[in-house]
Amino acid sequence: PGGFEVGDMQSWGVWGERVTPAYARDVCAFLEGRNGTAGGFATRVCGSADLIKGDRGSARGHVMNSFVSPPFGKTLADFAGAAAMRAKISPEAAAVHDRSKDAFRGGAIGTKNAGGVGYGVGTREPGASFTSGRAPEKKLPPLPPTPGETALMLRLMLATLFLSDGTPVVAAGDEYGHSLRGHDDAPWAFKHDANAFRWDAIGAGERGGEITRFMAACAAFRRRRADLFAAGGANVSWRDLEGQRAPAWESADAPPQLMCRRHAAAAPGAKAVAASAIGGETRETVVTQDAVAVWNCGSGVARAAIGQPPIGYAWVRVMDTALAAPADCELAYINLAGPQGTYLVAPHAVVLLELAPAPEGLPPTAEQVEAARAAAERRARRIPDAAR
Repeated sequence: PGGFEVGDMQSWGVWGERVTPAYARDVCAFLEGRNGTAGGFATRVCGSADLIKGDRGSARGHVMNSFVSPPFGKTLADFAGAAAMRAKISPEAAAVHDRSKDAFRGGAIGTKNAGGVGYGVGTREPGASFTSGRAPEKKLPPLPPTPGETALMLRLMLATLFLSDGTPVVAAGDEYGHSLRGHDDAPWAFKHDANAFRWDAIGAGERGGEITRFMAACAAFRRRRADLFAAGGANVSWRDLEGQRAPAWESADAPPQLMCRRHAAAAPGAKAVAASAIGGETRETVVTQDAVAVWNCGSGVARAAIGQPPIGYAWVRVMDTALAAPADCELAYINLAGPQGTYLVAPHAVVLLELAPAPEGLPPTAEQVEAARAAAERRARRIPDAAR
């Protein structure tokens, strides 16, 4: 009894029955690069308020996010491999992407024969006529993604999970990318070889060790900046990658690219300075140590206009899933290009930047000075002389 229940809450039912299928469906559709999925993705990242509201919302810790709810079936690495194939990260999957992009069945991601691809001899493609007079074309199943391509999608999924409002939930083995290696019908018994924990996979120099390190960095940021995830999505603002407009939520052609800014609360005794915000808005305000996450799930490199930091502050790169380990999750001060503060985001990657005080003795960059001067000029033009 209760073998299918995962995440039993103390006072009101099971979270996995509602949140997990919707989270997996909407988030993975966006990460795979499908147009028109930005609205559902933002809803899940902000705590799924359409499913769990009020006192049971993410601000109270009652929303738990996961790509995998049952303790059996595909693992997160298996889902990542299937998503990498559908996202055309693997070149061999390009020919079947259009057919397999809708391969969601009952809230589960991916099937053993996703989208009906891989027809063998003596079978026919759905919709083909028996009287066509031509033998069906033989199609070979696509090659699975390489371990590097699967790891790229796995890091993207883990980063998104820890950047979402609510409690991130992972299964044992996800921290090193455990895979059932095709044994989707493996017994539940942990003594089965497919379910055995691979201690050797998390050693130094192993790809599993790189994923473990990345996941630890995600958890460390989430623990260190818990204040950014305590408002149930109320402190989140969304922009397109140009930083000027709100995303086209209702457009079916909207690209899978979003910029999310989580606004931090002002520290006691914080000093007011002239800060340039995303979109060119400039005002005398208290600088808060916000965090900006940029998702580019398209097929090409994208420019994200994040904005130059105020004088005395600098951007710290927390993670960039497109970089090779260990640089993908190492804290590093970075300089953004131009007055708009542009950062190049690789395809199928997420970048997380955090605003922090600049190191002592570090002078402002020429781009910062130029951005501050332009912001002051815009502010002077907007304020009447009588109000100065």
